[in-house]
Amino acid sequence: MKKVMITGISGGQGRLIAKRLQDHWDVCGVDRMPWEGAPKGIRMHTMDLRKRRFRNILRVEQPDAVVESLSSRARDLDERAEEVRLALAEHSPRDAVLEHVGAWGLAELRASLGADEVYVEFVEGLEQLYCFVVRTDTATFHDLGPKSERRAEVHDYVAGLSRSDRLADAATVARKGAEVWRALLGSAFPQRVPEDARLVIVPSSSVAALPFEALVLGSEEHPEGFGDVVFVLDHHEVVYASSGPVFATLQATPPRDEPGRALVLGDPIYEAVPGARARGSRDPRRLNFARLPGTRDEAVGLARVLLDAGDRGDGTEEALDRREAHDSTEAVLDLPSVRLVLGRDVTPDVLRGDLREFGLIHCASHGYVDVHDPALTGLALTPSETDDGFVTTADVMELSLDADLAVLSACETARGRERKGEGALSLSRAFLYAGARSVVSSMWPVDDRETVRTMEAFYEGVLREGKSVPSSLRLARLAIRNGEAGPDAYRGVGRGSSVGGVLKRRRQTAGPSVRVGHPYFWAPFVYVGPTELTVTRAGQSGPR
Repeated sequence: MKKVMITGISGGQGRLIAKRLQDHWDVCGVDRMPWEGAPKGIRMHTMDLRKRRFRNILRVEQPDAVVESLSSRARDLDERAEEVRLALAEHSPRDAVLEHVGAWGLAELRASLGADEVYVEFVEGLEQLYCFVVRTDTATFHDLGPKSERRAEVHDYVAGLSRSDRLADAATVARKGAEVWRALLGSAFPQRVPEDARLVIVPSSSVAALPFEALVLGSEEHPEGFGDVVFVLDHHEVVYASSGPVFATLQATPPRDEPGRALVLGDPIYEAVPGARARGSRDPRRLNFARLPGTRDEAVGLARVLLDAGDRGDGTEEALDRREAHDSTEAVLDLPSVRLVLGRDVTPDVLRGDLREFGLIHCASHGYVDVHDPALTGLALTPSETDDGFVTTADVMELSLDADLAVLSACETARGRERKGEGALSLSRAFLYAGARSVVSSMWPVDDRETVRTMEAFYEGVLREGKSVPSSLRLARLAIRNGEAGPDAYRGVGRGSSVGGVLKRRRQTAGPSVRVGHPYFWAPFVYVGPTELTVTRAGQSGPR
């Protein structure tokens, strides 16, 4: 697998591209520019935009004296924040980059990329959407048109991939997916790159909900099934980053000194608990989360893969067999290589405090997106009388991690609100902030059965075959994309919801199935992290 990402630019061309992007980012009101030297006129315009934002926040027109007072207070807070940032940078440069973009340039980016990688970063102006595309020897800047139009096209396309009540057929996916590809990357994508190049995508808010692997490169004239459609996934490995500096930092971060244990969580119990303490806009007693039996199969199956030679014997396999039963009351299994926690024991206490002993963290559960307060978006675990069961982004940021990989096998764990210049706020970003080197997360509510199959194939590649994490994820998704219909395949039973009107599949021999290979089943899981990361389980030796 070759790689595609944005690489560095040399001399005046690099400064020119950087300056053009800086001008657009100034108009967006980004407080700290990735590049220096903004003209005075643009700075004055930015100050005017800040005043307008204050008025918008207050929702009424305020006298200039009031606005100036608020602006002065904001400047004071900015100065205090800068002092904290400098102190953080001194003690932990990695955390400082994740918390604040700061100043960076194309030289740093170029040093993070490979010769066959293409890096694409999307940037939003007041009305336009832009992107710059960088390779090791070239860089280009592109105006992609009105961002409202691009956002609407992405929203419409993703709805047909992700909404269980309106999944699009193959012909519609082929047409709309090709249109979005042309609008976002058709003219911007370099012409002379390997057809299996790796893409590194830094999305802006307008395209943040889009798994680029599901864009369409071509199709039969009248596709009857998804086997007649060529997706980006078929040719390219895709890696995501929340910003250029974060990507460069993760690329330069070495793996653990020694392989760690694995923490594997699954099958939380979602029973109403009178008096459970609720935070934010959701009440756990009213969300009606259904138990997810597939997450127990997923967790126990992963535990089996993780067992090393020292774990086997003394009834370990029999203990896993007992815990695999969905009516089992045995919930915890502590071994030298893995800590498995299931059912009623999967409470938020399991994901608190110092977890640096674990090199791999896997959580199979429901997820929840709090649209009113992104800090309360989280994983839904087993509630109790004193805890609503949610592990929020704010909770995760308080963890101490040293994990090479965190896998969030839950609904919509990759989604979040964007902070200008820093990417999407989400659980995946929170795990990176807490110390994880890479994160696999989902873009929309995932299908329970196909998720189990995806994870089985993913860990087969990562742990048994020694492939890199992004390569293993791509191959696992291809296995689902190229699967065959069967009595239990592609039923659309989601983690907490079902695809409307679909209970059984027609066999492939009976005619093309509208759901075999549908992106709904394989597209949601995405990877953020280093492009060549491999993971070694405890007790295993091998190249890192």
